[in-house]
Amino acid sequence: MNALPRFSGVEAWTRLEPETQAKIGALVLEMAVASYAVGLSQQRGELSPRLRAIDHGGQEISHELYRTVITAIGDTIDWNKPPVPSLIGGVCRGCGCTDFKPCPCGCSWAAPDLCSACAGSAHVETNVVSLRRLPR
Repeated sequence: MNALPRFSGVEAWTRLEPETQAKIGALVLEMAVASYAVGLSQQRGELSPRLRAIDHGGQEISHELYRTVITAIGDTIDWNKPPVPSLIGGVCRGCGCTDFKPCPCGCSWAAPDLCSACAGSAHVETNVVSLRRLPR
């Protein structure tokens, strides 16, 4: 099987220093609150100066989160072949579709790492075990 390498946030988290965990945790909470507040305001069709400030601040928080995470774990990842985040679930080795974002034409799992759209393609060779979504 041609399984794609995975990144486990849980495993990476356990290797971080407590100060880094605290900084990342605080940034994630700040970003989630800002994002939720802006999303609610957009649903209501309102964007006050306060909410614009929250939106801009949320973008800065997001950038700081990325910088902090990459500084903390960036040297543990081969960025020429970045791993697939483990929370994504199934990923097709042929086209990269997932449970969350199947092929535009629609597909199901023909094998644990192969969708039905790719199973019949010449660029992927496999024994098709099923044309239904397999449990993960």
